Formats: sequence, structure tokens, C-alpha cells
Amino acid sequence: MKRKQAMKLPYGNTTVSAERSKAEIEKLLKENGIQDIAWITVQGKTTLSFRYYVEVKGVQKGIVFQFSPPQIFVTKRTYNPKINRYEKLTFLNEPVSYRLLWWYLKAKLEAVKFGLESLEKEFMSQILLSLPQGDTTMGEVVKKAIETGRLEQIALPEQVEERKIVESKEVKEYAD
Repeated sequence: MKRKQAMKLPYGNTTVSAERSKAEIEKLLKENGIQDIAWITVQGKTTLSFRYYVEVKGVQKGIVFQFSPPQIFVTKRTYNPKINRYEKLTFLNEPVSYRLLWWYLKAKLEAVKFGLESLEKEFMSQILLSLPQGDTTMGEVVKKAIETGRLEQIALPEQVEERKIVESKEVKEYAD
């Protein structure tokens, strides 16, 4: 995995702690009607999951979305008393990682709020799928399909005969 240096990001100098950003992310989600929110840390990697309900043919369906804060690292010169000198160490910069996630979610949720897109479409790549091989996101499924040359297989509707063919007519443009 390629490491990103935090100081090259606009949030590199944030003074907001990771914990405060997490609390603000939860508040942002709740303000947008999302109540089912979970932070899960497994082997040092934190994941945010939330469930959003949509109505499909009169029935409420829950869609789970999953996000991981980006892994942003910073190298700092730090004094090591064991060797009695300074050394360069690389750290995960959690405050920057969580602030970036907050801004990302805020922008996406504003796009939904102002009608640019529905929430499920705006976050489609982050929809959590439970497959026989394990849980993954829609984005990972599509990425793998692209890499293996199988995108057309997942892009086709189940019933091809229901496709409609629309005839096109020549359209002439006239100058004013």
C-alpha cells in the first residue's frame, strides 16, 4: 500500500482530534436521518458502518454502507531516550484520516440533501454485500469485475428480454 503524507493534504494541520471527528461524523449522519451507526476496530483497522432505510414497493429495506478512514501517515523526527538521539518515525495520522472522512461524508450528504442524487446512488460503491466468500463492498465487486474483464456480466439485467429498444430519429440543429 502506498503511504500518503499528511502534510500534502488540506487537512494536514488539523487541530481536531480523531475522537472529535468520529463524534461529528455520527452527528452528521444522525442529522441526515441515519440512526444505525457502528464503529468497529479489528486488528487495528477501524470501519464505519451505517444502515439506511429505503422503501421498495411499499416495504422498508435496510442497506448497510461501510467506510474506512484513509490510512494517512506522517514521518516525524522524535527523540528516542533508549538510543539518546532523534530518529525519524512514521505514524498513522488519525486526526487527518478522520477529518478527511468527515469532509467526504459531509460533501456526499449535502449532494443528497440538495437533490443531486439519492443516498443509495451517492454511496453505491460503499454498499456492503454479504456473499458466500464473505462480506465486501459493491465497489470492490465492480473493481474486481473490471480487473478480470467481467464487468459486462454484472452489468446485464437478469431478464434480457425486458430490455426496450428505442428508435432514434435524426435531430437537426438550427442556428439562431
